[in-house]
Amino acid sequence: MRRILPTLLLAAIATAFGQAGPDSSQAPGPSVGERLDGVESQVKILKRLRENDIEDAAAIAAAAPRIQADGGGFWIRSADSSWQFRPRAIVRLGANWQLDNPGDNGSDIFQPQTIRFGFDASLTKAVDAKFILDASKGNAAALKDGFFDLKFAPWAVARLGKFQVPLGWERFVSPSDLLFYDRALPSQIAPDRDVGAQLGGKLLKGAVEYAAGVFDGGADGTNIDKDANNDKDLYGRLWLVPAKTSGNEWFEGLGFGVGASGGYHSNAVPSAYKTTTSGLTFFSWNSTDSLQGTGYRISPQLSWTAQSFWLWGEWIYSQEGIYRGAATTTTDSVGTGAANKGLVYRTAKATTYLGVSNLGQSAWQVGASWVVTGEDASASGGVKPRHPFGPDGWGALELAARVSGLEVDPDAFHGAAYADSTKSAKSALQYGAVAVWHIVRGTRLQFGYERTQFEEGASVNPSAKVKVVRDAKPDNELFAISSLSF
Repeated sequence: MRRILPTLLLAAIATAFGQAGPDSSQAPGPSVGERLDGVESQVKILKRLRENDIEDAAAIAAAAPRIQADGGGFWIRSADSSWQFRPRAIVRLGANWQLDNPGDNGSDIFQPQTIRFGFDASLTKAVDAKFILDASKGNAAALKDGFFDLKFAPWAVARLGKFQVPLGWERFVSPSDLLFYDRALPSQIAPDRDVGAQLGGKLLKGAVEYAAGVFDGGADGTNIDKDANNDKDLYGRLWLVPAKTSGNEWFEGLGFGVGASGGYHSNAVPSAYKTTTSGLTFFSWNSTDSLQGTGYRISPQLSWTAQSFWLWGEWIYSQEGIYRGAATTTTDSVGTGAANKGLVYRTAKATTYLGVSNLGQSAWQVGASWVVTGEDASASGGVKPRHPFGPDGWGALELAARVSGLEVDPDAFHGAAYADSTKSAKSALQYGAVAVWHIVRGTRLQFGYERTQFEEGASVNPSAKVKVVRDAKPDNELFAISSLSF
């Protein structure tokens, strides 16, 4: 059209102002005014054709899907953004070194700490879906998240599938946003993912967030893929950000709330507890223990970001009915007759019954960080470097420290002795510090140190008839993490 328009316009002008033909005796042609009127009419037609072309091109562009790639990730969107597809990936490669006893407890290793991949999708503006596979620490890929949301309103979103249960605060922090090697000790108690249904949403422009649901349920810190019995757990969490829309940079990032769960647990294996860096098991129940009875958890929590500073804390308490002695029953078979092919007699041997005790475990953490280079601290999405690493910048630097602890009910070691104090610690105290280099958004390097101290958990001489209990050796670890996510 760009070439046709000038050509036709010139032709029209030549027609309007051209000389008469060689036969001057013929009748005179249209006047100059008539010819100008014709030119004007043709120009209007051509202009309208051009406008039609522009409108058609705009309509085609408006209807075409859009592909976006920036520091926040990758998207494929429909023109109205109601249909979206966003690939997701998190890769965290870790290394840790045992300072006191090199090579002990499986430390001094390099390993893929976190490898997750999948996608988010919006199927119209009323339906969302998420699918994430996890192949962390060299394991075969398994389903981490697989659910869809039905969005009736911002305050009423129904979720069905496998996803994060609404309880522990740090469980909601993505691995790509973790400042330390792993989550602190409260997440040893707070369950991870479970299969179930949930209703949640946001009120007052996000100042109030809630979630409540029913799930298969299980022991502390577990990641559940299928139901093992007919029992179910109820979960609920309320999160308040009262100054979210105030515009006050010191208080709009203050959030606090509480999560809770409860349900009947039967014939489930109670969870062991591990250190967060080396993965050393410092507490485990006796092999004949099982969950039997009503259990509940409660967890108050807080997170506060203000300019370059971030402060967080949480506490969790979990009480379970621990059953000793009837978790398993063994049978011996004795054959008679030639070559033992005759009648078979069976004798049963049951473990000793010691009853059920309601035992409570608690854990807590407090932490703080400071973005030295002045960028805003972030509890979700990570720090966005003002000058990403490259010819014009070095990224951002963040320093953080935290302290956490876990304590087992003292009654677990007395009377029925549901745990052995010469093998399992009564409590653990962990503290550490880390420096995080945010290279570009979503990519960073972390270097840190963590120490975990134990109360009891070892014997002076394991082979002695009378065992003298001592504290287990502290776990001192240096660690490094390289992280990439989108």
